Formats: sequence, structure tokens, C-alpha cells
Amino acid sequence: MRLQKFRTDIGSDGRRPDSVEFVNDIEDDLLRRDFTFNAMAFNEKDGLIDIFNGQEDIKNKIIRFVGKTEKNGCKKMDFD
Repeated sequence: MRLQKFRTDIGSDGRRPDSVEFVNDIEDDLLRRDFTFNAMAFNEKDGLIDIFNGQEDIKNKIIRFVGKTEKNGCKKMDFD
């Protein structure tokens, strides 16, 4: 298991942040993730934290991006 502090991105070239800042909010950290199924977390107090419905996307075989997708025009990919 790997433990890390929550982070948020500061500035970006569209691919990588200029820097990161440590934060106390799990939601800020999950917003940094690429896909909804990568934006899930777990802790003993709250259980599964899945604010972007990644578990449902896995069930429905959908790859969906987290956050804004206007730059690349992609919102989701379906696999049957």
C-alpha cells in the first residue's frame, strides 16, 4: 500500500502541473486524476469515495475523463 498526502495542481502546460500544493481535501486530490476509475479512494471511516462514479463506469465498461474535456473534445469512450 502506498500512502500519500492530498495534493492539488498549481498551473499547468495542459499535460503536467507547474507545481503541486498539499491540501486537506480528498476531492481536490481526486480532481487531479485522469479517468473516473482512477479517481476513487478508500478510507476506514468513509469507505469508498467515488465522487465521479468510477465504479459505475467500470460496471458499464466506460472510460470517462475527470474534469473539463473541452481541450481534446473527448468525454467518454464505450467498450462493448
